[in-house]
Amino acid sequence: MNNLLSGAIGAVIGSLLSIIYVHFNERVKSRRQLAIEIIDHIETMYHRLMALGTIDFPEFAEKRQEKNLTLLNEDERRQYVTEFLRLLTSYTPIAKVEIVFNDSELTHCLEGLTQGFQKAFREVNNKDQSKFMDLLKIEVDPDYQKLTAMLKKKLKIFGLF
Repeated sequence: MNNLLSGAIGAVIGSLLSIIYVHFNERVKSRRQLAIEIIDHIETMYHRLMALGTIDFPEFAEKRQEKNLTLLNEDERRQYVTEFLRLLTSYTPIAKVEIVFNDSELTHCLEGLTQGFQKAFREVNNKDQSKFMDLLKIEVDPDYQKLTAMLKKKLKIFGLF
């Protein structure tokens, strides 16, 4: 009878530990995947914005041509603008951060970064290269570094880095 009771208790404890492990492991996976998605989203926006800047600012265009890099044609430009605006206006990354991380500071940082991209895009349309570069240096780059540091810290808590 003791062996039967001991086996039953062991099975219950083992089952509970297994459930806790699986839950924790899935949570870590979802956070890691979301961090990768967020960084990919930001990198795509940044690259699209820089590509648009290279054709709208003569100095950038000249440097690309000196390096034998092609400029975007008008169809590609429209496609980049459309994709950039789709990424810029998407609320999905912010909603995912709110759901998965439940961290208002992280959400606020992502929103600030999005606003920085929006301001920089406005300067591309205004053809103001100096304001564009200043916005990248003052708003976009620091917010991006802060966001990646916060994501790393969140994942480090779970022993992922």
